[in-house]
Amino acid sequence: MVERFNVERQFRRGRANSASVEVPKLRIGFIEKRDYFDFKIDGTFSVYNDLGYVILSGVSSPIQWRIRAEDRQQAKYNYNILVGVFTKREKAAEQEYQLLEKGIGARIQKIGGKVFIKNKLINDNSEYWVLIDQLASEDEAFEFAAVNLKNCSYKIIKEKINEPHATLKLLDNELAKIGASENLIRIVPESPDIVTYIYDLSSQRALLSDKTSLAMVKGPLEFRCLDDGKIVAICEIAPEDYVANVLAQHAAAQFPDEYLKALAVCVRSRMLAGLRIKHFDEPFDLCTSDHCQFFSGQWAISKAVARAVKETAWRTLHKKNRILDAEYLPICGGFAESCSAFRELQEDSCPVVFDGEDKDVMKIYGDLSQTANLKKWLIESPQVYCNIDALPKIQLPHYFSNYFRWSIVYDRRELEELISLNMGKEIGVLYDIIPVRRSASGRIQEIEILASDTNLIVRGEKRICETLGAERELPSSCFIVEQNLDYEGFPLTFSFVGAGFGQGGGMCQAGALSQAFSGASFDKILDHYFKGTKLKKVYEV
Repeated sequence: MVERFNVERQFRRGRANSASVEVPKLRIGFIEKRDYFDFKIDGTFSVYNDLGYVILSGVSSPIQWRIRAEDRQQAKYNYNILVGVFTKREKAAEQEYQLLEKGIGARIQKIGGKVFIKNKLINDNSEYWVLIDQLASEDEAFEFAAVNLKNCSYKIIKEKINEPHATLKLLDNELAKIGASENLIRIVPESPDIVTYIYDLSSQRALLSDKTSLAMVKGPLEFRCLDDGKIVAICEIAPEDYVANVLAQHAAAQFPDEYLKALAVCVRSRMLAGLRIKHFDEPFDLCTSDHCQFFSGQWAISKAVARAVKETAWRTLHKKNRILDAEYLPICGGFAESCSAFRELQEDSCPVVFDGEDKDVMKIYGDLSQTANLKKWLIESPQVYCNIDALPKIQLPHYFSNYFRWSIVYDRRELEELISLNMGKEIGVLYDIIPVRRSASGRIQEIEILASDTNLIVRGEKRICETLGAERELPSSCFIVEQNLDYEGFPLTFSFVGAGFGQGGGMCQAGALSQAFSGASFDKILDHYFKGTKLKKVYEV
């Protein structure tokens, strides 16, 4: 077994003694909302069950195989209310005491731990969560929060009390059963260079890659039962290879090296900062969606991407002696938000960044948390780095070209159906959508939806964009809402006029690209977006 990233105490998993492994492998989970995966292997392979016994040995067949989950039993949960996330236990204890003074029972739970590579400390990924717990259902948790946590930020989370179970069956191309196993099937190619193709992937990787229906991976591939009774495909990949493949999805011909190097540092920093935090109770380290980072497999890597990864090898951004979860987004629209603005329960990270050279520009617009100022900001075209009209005429990703400013118009009935579907309850006739709270960059952090059957409060940038969005979600929460009314004063349409694409924190990729074309070095680009951080090399190969 290859060496894994190791974390202290209960999160330490299977350290191998083999001196031949230079660095541990990451385990990357392809999560699909279904109960099967189709795949093909270009070479000889063997299949093992959950006990390590052989199901198939030395098979070489070009057919398309299927792993299917049957007899599924979902995990069972208690529901907790997460009210604070801290990197120091003392800070968590202060909030716990404040809640106890109000008569609200709370506890502190440590998540994560210290991350090591071959006994070298890379980062302390410990977090201390303040929880109000032991609620029997999600509805009960929301009701408790509505009464006792007014005007407070919180998140309902599930704590697993019973593990899931499923029988995983290996089927051939005629869907005939070849073998079965409880909860786990492991595919092991004879050679580490043999390629496995995973078919029909449907996650949000479509935003970044035209290869989204197919993932190509090398090495062992594991299928496991997830908490919801579905299955996940888990591949194993060296950390710097992971950085290269994530970076490749954002690279295009003619992109400057300094841009690629800046993004490589962000990708690596996010990778290491997320270990044992993003999926602390799952059998993999990182997932393939934007919850962690988009990853669509191991594809051909260009010379420019390989060079950027090599020249920044194991370099990461640090703040307060920890690796920073260095967010990046396609285009910020002129203001890169503080990451803590959309991670509402966490401590402050880096400040809001005006994405331009002339800060006097903002004297024209004023405080963007005020709707009138934001409207002026949105309908005009301010001189900022990510206003990319001045870039060389090269082929740019659609999310750079189309989302500096954007507008979406919904018929009222269409929007009523969307909100009802996304919220899981009928809202009736939609009267208004009111921004309750905005950040300094103009991004909405809380809205109130007024309708004939119910009024709803929705908090958090991602949740707001999902609630008001169609197939995917609104491009960003930096928007204003305008109505076209009928003669009786009822809305006929709702128009969303906005800026940017993606959650608004961290490095604006379009802005970074613009700076790189103007001659900025990668470390200067990073310093622009991540004030108060240091660039450090955490490991020597």
